[in-house]
Amino acid sequence: MDTNALKKFAQSARNLLLGQVTAKLALVLDPASPARREHPEAIKKLDAAIANTSKTQVIEQVAYTWFNRFTALRFMDVNGYTNPRVVSPADGQTRPEILAEAMAHNLPEGAPASIAALLDGRTPSNDPQAEAYRLLLVHACNVWHGPMPFLFEQIDDYTELLMPEDLLSPSSILAELRRAMTDDACKDVEIIGWLYQFYISEKKDQVFAGLKKNIKITAENIPAATQLFTPHWIVRYRVENSLGRQWLLNRPASKLAAQMDYYIAPEEPETDFLRIDRPEDIRICDPAAGSGHMLTYAFDLLHAIYEEEGYEPTEIPALILTHNLHGVEIDDRAGALAAFALVMKAAAKLGRRRFLRMAEDGSGDILAGGENTKGLVAREKLLTGGRAGDIAKALKAEDVMNMRADDGKGTRQSSTCSFRCIGAPPCAGHAGHSIYRSRTPSRTRSSDRFDMPADIQRRPWRSFCGPP
Repeated sequence: MDTNALKKFAQSARNLLLGQVTAKLALVLDPASPARREHPEAIKKLDAAIANTSKTQVIEQVAYTWFNRFTALRFMDVNGYTNPRVVSPADGQTRPEILAEAMAHNLPEGAPASIAALLDGRTPSNDPQAEAYRLLLVHACNVWHGPMPFLFEQIDDYTELLMPEDLLSPSSILAELRRAMTDDACKDVEIIGWLYQFYISEKKDQVFAGLKKNIKITAENIPAATQLFTPHWIVRYRVENSLGRQWLLNRPASKLAAQMDYYIAPEEPETDFLRIDRPEDIRICDPAAGSGHMLTYAFDLLHAIYEEEGYEPTEIPALILTHNLHGVEIDDRAGALAAFALVMKAAAKLGRRRFLRMAEDGSGDILAGGENTKGLVAREKLLTGGRAGDIAKALKAEDVMNMRADDGKGTRQSSTCSFRCIGAPPCAGHAGHSIYRSRTPSRTRSSDRFDMPADIQRRPWRSFCGPP
């Protein structure tokens, strides 16, 4: 994987997206803007978002939202999980395949009729193909909202209004995306994590430059300041000498060690270790999960464990995602990408046809598992955080997870649930359990909580990868 090319693309893409979203925002906010007449609710939400944060933060949020969607769609295009391809052309073509199909009167199921009206000239437009493609792109994202709501939120607000304008020219962000995310580069879902780290690298430099000028790191800048990509060999070393080690202690005859190049065997026999009766009993939690590199490698190792135990291969991905993997991440963007990476891991194990069939047949989150699961599909089972104590007990780590947060004055925050879950709405059990995190907290044992600035306390945790 050419990480230098990925870094160059991600940094230039961020600047390009910020510039285009900024320009769109100015047009949309103009008092005479057509958007004010045609999309009054979206404008109302946009005004509220700016009032609650700032124009700069709204621009950043919209830019990275589209960056994440574009990179995810490209990865799925290359690996055959979209049909037709959404941001990539068919072989020998130049237009995105979904647009070329629409121009040939093959609209995706459920796509708005206004697309055909634009392409056959019934609706006047200065650039009918560009307008039609924007509608097709929004439709595709909304279709994937059902299977993957953590990454493809329903687009019915200002995110659509502020979509980048140039998506079809040879110098567009999608053209640059295809040049950077080559077929070879997209063989490993790790590329998504690399792109995200490179995307925020310039902002990280800006934040640290500000520190030298005594500019405080604010809550919204903590993700950029604290993200660090973990090299793959370190990921393997840590997972193999934790998960792998525990399994080998419980199954001395296991052949798992043969595929663990970074495993260090104990010099003397060990007798004091966690007893594991079956793979479903294993709980893994990455408390600073980032874009999921630890979890995706743990998925691979767990898959080998289940296979070794004789489980049905088509059932293993759902079992892993239902029982074994947990993670917490302060950054919504990184958490969503971690969940996406696990979806792609599952898809690779299941095969393209089975994965697409599950995506089309399911009525909810494609990663959801549980008692009545259809393959990987069920409702609100996976990617759901439970109450802090419940998760902690399941992980045998109540000391780590059972934390309280206050408003900086010793007052318990308990009016609403702040435990944010990827892929499912907060459950009723969350009420009164506000969970927060800091990368470098100061632990106060007497009150059993993490002390941190009040503005950081109000940042929600994001929990994903399975109920306890």
